[in-house]
Parts: sequence; C-alpha cells; structure tokens
Amino acid sequence: MRCLEAAILTGQTEQHLQCLGRYKMQPAVATAFCAMQAAAATDGFDLQPASAFRDFARQQCIWNEKFIGKRPVLDAQSQPIDVSELTEQQRCEAILRWSALPGASRHHWG
Repeated sequence: MRCLEAAILTGQTEQHLQCLGRYKMQPAVATAFCAMQAAAATDGFDLQPASAFRDFARQQCIWNEKFIGKRPVLDAQSQPIDVSELTEQQRCEAILRWSALPGASRHHWG
C-alpha cells in the first residue's frame, strides 16, 4: 500500500478532499451529493449533510472523551453506560459498539 493511500484511509491527510460548505468530501461524493440535494430541493426537501470527513485527531478526541466518561457511551439499546464501572477492556468493547478506533473510522475517507 502506498503511503498516501494509508494516510487517506487513516485520516492523516485531507488532500483527497474538497470543501462543500463546512464539510469535506471526496470530489465524486460532493458531486453526487449536490445532484441528490438538487433533486431533493425539487421535491421540496432541504437535504443537508449530517456528517462527513473526520480526521484522525478528531476521532481520537472523541474516543478519549468516551473512555474517560466525558462523552456518553451507549449500550446495544442506545442507553448510556456508566464507564467508571467497567474495566479498561470492557470500556473499549463498549465504545467500539458505536465508535471506531482512531485510524479505523470510515469518516477518514471523506
């Protein structure tokens, strides 16, 4: 695997992305989204992105805040868990239910 490909997959570069408002996306994704957004507007809908690219550092921040209990961690029924009652391994497993490890998030791809 080339270094650039690894950097893209792990969220360590943004050079493969373009800005669409405050969101960053791959050019083909931005083009497709704009077409979908225009079609939705024709039908009276205001389609807006909810999420897009997130770099490694941001994913790491989210993960760390969940690990220390600063952000909610949810169980399989989307109910908050008290992570202070869990072992480190149990915390990691609980976080992984809904959040990817930094470097393994599809958000990195844009």
